[in-house]
Amino acid sequence: MNSNILSEEWISLVLADLWSIHLAMISCLVSVFTLLYSFIISKKDELKLLTDQNNKGESSPTFFQRKQFAISYIKRMSKASNRCLVLLCCCSCISFMSWISTRFLSVNQQKLSGLC
Repeated sequence: MNSNILSEEWISLVLADLWSIHLAMISCLVSVFTLLYSFIISKKDELKLLTDQNNKGESSPTFFQRKQFAISYIKRMSKASNRCLVLLCCCSCISFMSWISTRFLSVNQQKLSGLC
């Protein structure tokens, strides 16, 4: 096996690339999460208006269909936002660990070069 493949410099470069990729994923996941959250809030507001209409006695034949659609939409978007939040946490942890590992390797390289 080639010793260049597992050198500390190569591992440090891989960790730096991994850190960059996860930072990009974090920014995308934050954008998607905020978008999903805004969709959920707008649909909840629509559901609240539908409920107010129903309380006033102004229900139409499509009222129950619109209400069921809003409820199912909120449930689907909530599941998607929860999954996005889990992915965001995982990417943040991995990014943090790769950043720490990169810093730890650079400190070890500096100590080893100072000894020689």
